[in-house]
Amino acid sequence: MMIDYQKEAEVLKALANPIRLRIIDAIRDGQVCVKTLEQITGASQSCVSQHLAILRKIGMVKAFRDGNLICYSLNHHLADQILHCIHSQYDYATTHKER
Repeated sequence: MMIDYQKEAEVLKALANPIRLRIIDAIRDGQVCVKTLEQITGASQSCVSQHLAILRKIGMVKAFRDGNLICYSLNHHLADQILHCIHSQYDYATTHKER
C-alpha cells in the first residue's frame, strides 16, 4: 500500500486553524447548522462558510439542507480521532462532552 503523504498533509493543513478545529469539535456529536456555528465560533457567516468549504474540500465534513438551513456533519471519524488525541495529549477533557 502506498502512503499518500500529500493527502495527509492536506488534511493536517486544513485542521491547522483554530476556527476549523472549533467547527470540527462542534459537529462531533452530529449535525450543526451554519447559524449555530457562527454563534459557537464568534465568526461571521462568510468566514464560517469559507472554513467549511476547506473542510468539505478534503472530505472532512458533508453538507445537507434542513428546510432553509444548511447543516454540516462529520463525513468520517478521522477528525474526531485527531481531536481526541490532541485533547488527551494536552490534558484537556478526555471526552468532548466535558468542554
